[in-house]
Amino acid sequence: MSSRLTVDTTTLKVRDVFCLNSNADYIQPASIPVIGDFGKITWFSSIEFFSSISVPILSTTILDVLASVRPGFSTMSTIFGSTTTSAFVSTVDGLGSSDYVSTAGLNTTVTQLSYDSGYISSTTLYDCFTNMADMGQITGKIGPMVKFLSAVGSNLTGGYVSTMNPGNYRIYKSTMGLSGTNVNRTMTDGEIFGSATIDITGFNTKIVNSSHLRLDVNANIMLGYSGNGPILTSFSTYLVNASNTSQIVGTPVSLTFGGSNAMIGNLNYLLSSNDLVPYPNLVQIRHRLINGVGSNATLVTQIPQSGGVFVTLDNTD
Repeated sequence: MSSRLTVDTTTLKVRDVFCLNSNADYIQPASIPVIGDFGKITWFSSIEFFSSISVPILSTTILDVLASVRPGFSTMSTIFGSTTTSAFVSTVDGLGSSDYVSTAGLNTTVTQLSYDSGYISSTTLYDCFTNMADMGQITGKIGPMVKFLSAVGSNLTGGYVSTMNPGNYRIYKSTMGLSGTNVNRTMTDGEIFGSATIDITGFNTKIVNSSHLRLDVNANIMLGYSGNGPILTSFSTYLVNASNTSQIVGTPVSLTFGGSNAMIGNLNYLLSSNDLVPYPNLVQIRHRLINGVGSNATLVTQIPQSGGVFVTLDNTD
């Protein structure tokens, strides 16, 4: 009967160790100890050892991978050139086929988000909000909206009415008195002269994107030659910002006459919200006379002291 000796020690020094298998034979040379069931050591040959290690991603063992190498295990270039290329994902070549995202790829994806997925950036969203009063701008000029709405025939027309301040979207009307005095003077050829000033400060807080401001002035302008004439003469009136004398964009009221006198009863100016940026609290009427031959003409305005100026702000367009 064989006996077993168990030694429980921290340090054990032995001169020679001989390993026997269950049949009392020596363990074969180059065998590899492997932990088996319940912590028991089992001795495997090299072939058995490689057969015991599985490669989950390939559903096979290391031995099967090595067996696929041609012409043989000793030819390492063959291993790296053929087997590992197809069997293992490398840290560089295989990145593109994994979930790795490069900086260039990420930039391209982000750039194409609008067109590939309909993503709207914060700037595009802001542009959509600022153009809600004119929805044709959204489908006609704003990036992804053009592709996904305009391209399929969507027709966003009209304008959005804000619920934040719906009271602004209405028509305001006001009669104003004359600021300053009427004009009675002789104008020289090419001269520019300012007359009545109109205070429109009260409409400043009511301007929206769809605004149109109309000024109707009962000017009763009389023109007549004071020098040589009559000569074909061009006479025009337009609006300027009284604070800096810059001309307000709009169509001037003009008249070309060749008789000894002429008359303009009413002056009408129609200004959009864009024409009112920056907003002119005071607007002045300017007059200009040109005939090109140095002939003077008299200018007389007769704007009533009250009720001569009528202002309409229409925000419903």
